Amino acid sequence: MSSPSQDPRRLWLTGAVTSALLLGACGGGAPTGEDPGAAPATTESTPTTDTPALSSTLAAPAAASDREVAQAASSCPSLRYASPQVAAWDMSRDVSAERQALLARFGLSVVNMPTDAARTTDFVEGVKAINPGAALAQYLTFPDVRPAPAATDYAYALATEATANGWWLKKADGSSVSWTAGSTWAVNMTGWAQPNGAGQRYPQFKAAHDFGVYFSETPLDYAFTANTWARPRVEADWRGNGTDQLRTDATVQSAMRAGYAAYWSSLRALAPSVQIMGGLDNSNDLSAPEFEGQLDAAFLDGMIGKTWSLESMSGWDAAMERYRAAIARTKAGGKVVFSVYGTSPTDYATLRYGLASALMDNGLFMFVPASGSQLPAWYDEYSAQLGEAAEAPPLAPARNGIYLRRFENGLVLVNPSRTDAATIDVGAGYQRLAGTQDPAVNSGAVQSVVTLGPREGLLMVKVPEPCIPKVHATPRVAALDYSRNTTTAQQDLLAKYHFVILSITRGMGGAKLEAMAAALKARKPGLPVAQYTAVNEVMCHPRTVDDAYEVSSEVTRNNWWLRNADTGTRVQWTTDYRNCDINFSSYVPPNDRGQTFAQFKWGVDNRVWFSKSPSTDYLFIDNFWHKTRNDADWMRNGVNLKADSPEANAIYRQAMADYVANVRAVSPGLKVMGNINNDLNFTEYDDVLDGAFYEGLFGKSWSLETWAGWDAAMATYRTALTRTRVPGNVFLNTFAEPNDYRTIRYGLASALLENGYFVHIPSSGTMKPTWIDDYGAPIGDAAEAPPKAPAQNGIWMRRYANGVVLVNPSKTATASIVVGPGYKRLAGPQDPSVNNGHAESTVTLGPRQGLLMIRQ
Repeated sequence: MSSPSQDPRRLWLTGAVTSALLLGACGGGAPTGEDPGAAPATTESTPTTDTPALSSTLAAPAAASDREVAQAASSCPSLRYASPQVAAWDMSRDVSAERQALLARFGLSVVNMPTDAARTTDFVEGVKAINPGAALAQYLTFPDVRPAPAATDYAYALATEATANGWWLKKADGSSVSWTAGSTWAVNMTGWAQPNGAGQRYPQFKAAHDFGVYFSETPLDYAFTANTWARPRVEADWRGNGTDQLRTDATVQSAMRAGYAAYWSSLRALAPSVQIMGGLDNSNDLSAPEFEGQLDAAFLDGMIGKTWSLESMSGWDAAMERYRAAIARTKAGGKVVFSVYGTSPTDYATLRYGLASALMDNGLFMFVPASGSQLPAWYDEYSAQLGEAAEAPPLAPARNGIYLRRFENGLVLVNPSRTDAATIDVGAGYQRLAGTQDPAVNSGAVQSVVTLGPREGLLMVKVPEPCIPKVHATPRVAALDYSRNTTTAQQDLLAKYHFVILSITRGMGGAKLEAMAAALKARKPGLPVAQYTAVNEVMCHPRTVDDAYEVSSEVTRNNWWLRNADTGTRVQWTTDYRNCDINFSSYVPPNDRGQTFAQFKWGVDNRVWFSKSPSTDYLFIDNFWHKTRNDADWMRNGVNLKADSPEANAIYRQAMADYVANVRAVSPGLKVMGNINNDLNFTEYDDVLDGAFYEGLFGKSWSLETWAGWDAAMATYRTALTRTRVPGNVFLNTFAEPNDYRTIRYGLASALLENGYFVHIPSSGTMKPTWIDDYGAPIGDAAEAPPKAPAQNGIWMRRYANGVVLVNPSKTATASIVVGPGYKRLAGPQDPSVNNGHAESTVTLGPRQGLLMIRQ
């Protein structure tokens, strides 16, 4: 392999979880209307003794970095998984520290805050100080207003403006319209109502009012629009023409929905950071054009638990269909809340049935007791460490009418039948939750066969596996070993690597290759092993005892040499290795057995090595270039194609690709990797290689990093990573003397910023691997995606489960970065001035310097 402008060089040798607080929501306008400014109408409002108590010692969740440090400090940390997405409905206006701590346990809470902005801000900030991910939604009515509120009341300005501008919805006989037994009056939110003096109709005026009262000064996250209906509840004179229009009138329905949409649009314009949540009734599936895609979140009121619930009236399938439709019709990434009413705070059976139903899709769950306090409470099931969903939402029952969905650390079951119990075999390794609220059900019992009664749901978690101390992964480093040393000591050394490339000679044979590969896999099961070959050249004048004799003789016999058309001489891309180039393209005729050169060559290699070594995983092809090196008569027409000409380059690449295709046709189980000097972004090389070795990307005068810069080298590395058939099978090679630890670390750290392998080759050309202290760093697996930009002051950083990797690619400037507390340098004897074991939170790196650190 050669650089664009320097002498050629190449490798070939002749002859040879935490438990998550996730977003949820609840409450959306039950059959009776409710206004902010006073707690919405409820059946009961006094707390009861059966409301699950909140621990007074509830603490804020630890920062992610602190949790990781704590886990790393334990030899066998307990695994944590995400719990179900749940939300709270709290109209109490309790702003106490205890209530803040309770709501902080939920991902989202619908609240009815006082109109005092300072108190609301203190409350919201108190919740977020405990859990920054908790969101709060302010409850707001829209289609109705209390007609005679006090002058200090939230609704006073709305009622006054409705009276002044004739916005109250009337019957044709002039009577007021109410769907709340007179506690509120309906408002005409359509475009048929007259604007006020400022040109506003009710939707625009109410948006400005709500913004001023709740959202201009407070950090509330959502505006919750209760009673978001798809059609009117009563006949009324919407048009103001003295006649009552039917509530089935499509024009009236559309005009009413447009009023909601106008309110949302106006509020968004005033408060762009505030999201809109709609409380939907059973008739609203958001399919109307005024609603579809307009809401950031949707609350499905009383899906289960009431006589008017969709599940009660039309069945579980209809309720789930409505749930799925709402998920599809909110904004991308929107939240849909599956709300359930229980008969009391201890109606655990209904809670489980509703929660399990919600978990059959990707929305959120909320439980409201129809009696008792109606205050939010924390239930055993809310802490179930299910983890993330492991499969898509089921659209059909798994067995015997029971629906099942598996999660990362558990499963969820629902029997929606109204009359029949049913049984299902969930497989081994699952147990019921262990809880205190309903121990008869949540008994912690291990079960593989589960029976569910009618309208029953159940959450189960995996039985914990025996604790095995964590052993953090070390960097993915590969060994290129052309020493042909097969001693046990060398085997022990090579087994420390994650990938090994060998060059066993033909004289040593396939039996020796198999013995070496098998010995390495016995030391490290699954260790990939590759064997070297070259396709584009062979020794010009071998002796009969040379390994190259058979191939060179066949090339001569069939005149497969690549020649210069002007001189007739054989082409040599370099004279360093006594080899001549081969025309291995499709322009060359086959031999007398009908074989192309590629077929003949693979026949020899397979016979000598691979057919006798099933433990060898990869064929490693040298000189997998994207450009030719000399003027030559590739097409056998007496005309030279210029070196680097598009025609010659395409012929060369296609010849390499054809050789790989021939290998796969004969030996489909063998993987193929190439020694590249390019990013594989060529039509001929698309989806061809299982792995790619980028020789000398760092460390030589002709290296891409040297003459084009680190960014160019990394761009090539990243592109190649996307073009191999096996993800991550790209090898970043750095040349450096064995004791040039700075250059080695620079290359290693650069490789670790992406997901490939690192390979060091001594600059002296010994082609023997040497073990570096940094290779054994227990940094663990990558904890974040490869970075796309420097983290600070030009330094690139990538965090790992048990460490961090840093690179300063500048050729001239020293720079510093704050990595945060809890990290230390490696401790090693090879380069103790750098790897001194010292703890550091601020690290300074010189030009072209990399560093690996681990957690304390």
